[in-house]
Amino acid sequence: MNVNPLSPPQDEAAFPHDRLEHVIALANGKGGVGKTTLTSNIAALVAAGGARVLIVDVNAQGNIGEDLGYTGRDEDDDGKGLVDAIRYGTPLVPVRDIGGRTGLDVVPGGAEIRHLPAHLFNLFADTGDLGTLALARCLLPIAGDYDLILIDSPPENRPLLQLVLGAAHWLVIPIRSDDSSRKGMQQVAFEFARMRRVNPDLELLGVALFASGTGARRIREDVRRDVLDDFGGQDFMFETVIRLAEAPARDARRRGQPFHELEVAAAAGPTPFDVLRGKADRSQMVAGTAGAVAGDLAALTREILTRRQERLPELEAATQ
Repeated sequence: MNVNPLSPPQDEAAFPHDRLEHVIALANGKGGVGKTTLTSNIAALVAAGGARVLIVDVNAQGNIGEDLGYTGRDEDDDGKGLVDAIRYGTPLVPVRDIGGRTGLDVVPGGAEIRHLPAHLFNLFADTGDLGTLALARCLLPIAGDYDLILIDSPPENRPLLQLVLGAAHWLVIPIRSDDSSRKGMQQVAFEFARMRRVNPDLELLGVALFASGTGARRIREDVRRDVLDDFGGQDFMFETVIRLAEAPARDARRRGQPFHELEVAAAAGPTPFDVLRGKADRSQMVAGTAGAVAGDLAALTREILTRRQERLPELEAATQ
């Protein structure tokens, strides 16, 4: 499949897309490629740096809650607030400073989102493609409160993917090295091209390789070549690769902490010698490789923000 994501859209909807210029969606048609991990960690890192950041979790699994430690707590509405806002056309109401993290707000996802596609079916039937802007309309009244907004999208759900792409200015596609991930990327690329008729500001920011072995250089080169082929020779790959590290990934979900917080916990926590001497329980330990993954995520975050900033003058010049 060959897609040119920089080709101009044929139709424009009368909607102030420019006010959502700081919205980044993470999407892939396949699950398990790192969408949620990247969303929660990038958002938490940017917020920790002093920015005001919002996560919108458009996923029935609601795993942002596991990453940030609020699953099952009072602030976890299982996606009901998001569904109601889209259903009635009202502004989103985020949970402020989630988990005590200053500057990081969340619109939770969860099981309630499973009811949304049926509503979208009727909405799209009544309004056509403009119905895909429903999330954008709910986001618009609060968008100015934030420096960065990240949207976590679900896999294998075309109506919800269209909803996400209708609200985003930038798209980041996480992939793994398997062919199924590439197929999922191609599915998103197809919807991307279609959705630019409704959201002409939508741009592909890049493709990020997730959970790859640190020594798998040939595989990484193969992935880059595949991405070049799929996007007509344009190199959208980010240089940073998030390494495969199962132990800290498990710790992150178990503890409800982004990797940079996990890195601090690993440094302050008990050592294997403490466990051997009976001074600590093994369940209190955090994998020492958390710091390496935290470094990867910090590097990718810088790369994403830098590329976005570099692309802005290019896009502004193209519209003049």
